[in-house]
Amino acid sequence: MNAPQSLNDEIPVIPKPRFWRTDIRSTKIVDLGISLQERFGAEYAAAFLKQNGISIEVAIRVLSRPAERRRSGS
Repeated sequence: MNAPQSLNDEIPVIPKPRFWRTDIRSTKIVDLGISLQERFGAEYAAAFLKQNGISIEVAIRVLSRPAERRRSGS
């Protein structure tokens, strides 16, 4: 049996789970979009998210499927 070349050879790479948003700017924009939806409706919130660079896929998910929202981690 060969000895590992380095400690990294023994440690598997495990992908980071995608349960939390790590981009603070996007987190704040999405959180504000959710608040705007509650106050002004989904159409207004979707326009806000689009204007601030949030992808349509993310906007649809956070506005129409609240159970699938990520936690902000804060």
